[in-house]
Amino acid sequence: MQPLRRLILTPTAGVCTGSRPRLMSQTFTSRTRLRHQPAPIRLHHRAFSSTPPRPASSSLAHLTSRSLVKISGPDAAKFLQGVVTSNLFTSPGPNGTLRNDVPGFYSAFLTAQGRILHDVFIYLRSGEEFLIEVDAAEAERLAKHIKRYKLRAKFEVRVLGVDEGKIWHLWGSGVGDGGVVASLPGKGVIALQDPRAPDLGTRIVALDDPAFDGGEVGEVVPERDYTVHRYLLGVPEGQQELLYGASLPHESNMDVGGAIDFRKGCYVGQELTIRTEHRGVVRKRVLPCVVYPEDGKAPERLEYTPEGEAERIASGAAMMKIGGDGGEGVRKRSKEAGKWLKGTGNLGLAVVRLEEAGVLDAGEGKEFAIDIGGEGEKAEGAGLKMKVKPFMPEWLKEQLEAKNHRLGKVEQ
Repeated sequence: MQPLRRLILTPTAGVCTGSRPRLMSQTFTSRTRLRHQPAPIRLHHRAFSSTPPRPASSSLAHLTSRSLVKISGPDAAKFLQGVVTSNLFTSPGPNGTLRNDVPGFYSAFLTAQGRILHDVFIYLRSGEEFLIEVDAAEAERLAKHIKRYKLRAKFEVRVLGVDEGKIWHLWGSGVGDGGVVASLPGKGVIALQDPRAPDLGTRIVALDDPAFDGGEVGEVVPERDYTVHRYLLGVPEGQQELLYGASLPHESNMDVGGAIDFRKGCYVGQELTIRTEHRGVVRKRVLPCVVYPEDGKAPERLEYTPEGEAERIASGAAMMKIGGDGGEGVRKRSKEAGKWLKGTGNLGLAVVRLEEAGVLDAGEGKEFAIDIGGEGEKAEGAGLKMKVKPFMPEWLKEQLEAKNHRLGKVEQ
């Protein structure tokens, strides 16, 4: 890869060269029947059959790991347009007409160097009031970040309490067609089809009715069920899976998850983001992985079982190393193939080097050893000898193939 200082880019429309500013006993698989046609900018997916099947027609989880930040005022929309990756307006620039065709967007706040600060959902309450859903542990930091760049803009920022609004996620059969969502009670309930992956489900915000408990839309399950469902589709969420100030949008699959509008005008972090898109080369991506014992048989497909050691692996610190066919263990000079992010049961997510993992053609990768990197009996995960195998979800493979064909590039 050439150094960035030697790259010569042809000006492209939309490029701003001056921007700085329930535990489950069943086994579930990740196979999904695709029926959608990729689009250059994809904000919504068509309906998909539920995969993997669940005992109930649909499941509903209360996401205590997410919080809401409220922004309200005459300059709120204009400010957000300049600092997030999605497009809130129907025309380029901050002075166009505010979009009203969708109730919200999946988006991100970036650093000036194009690194992810926060992955968010932005919900439109009115032309002057917006709700930003963010990792609950990062809500105060996001509010401080917004205030830092507010300057003289006329709007107020406030982190909402848990009694002011709750966030839910609904998935399963019948969800994608809108019938279940349409039955949600109360005008204060916002429902947004999650654009990050097919079959992921629907995001629900109960703001004016915090006592909302799902009604009859689905079986209420623990948040862990949602996490497993999300992992099977390879979708990262929150700061433990999208490392603060380190992860790139493309590496985190935001480019194919509907978070970025590559046709909008300037926003903080746009330069590197648009450059990466047009070069078409992304060497690392977040993929779902199965963790198993060092002397165990490699899994043939991506599936979840509650028993597993994924949670003992140090999040954001453990390295995946090549060890021959997986039987030679970890060698000090073996090449790094990825970084473990977070897991539950035997399932988790990792940032994986696609070429080293070999997932682009087969859809399933090689076996890797986990180097815990800790010393002593008290180190987290110390003495744990495990292997990990990454998989490429069908939806992601299809989206990348369509995207590379459109750009005339080959992902490496």
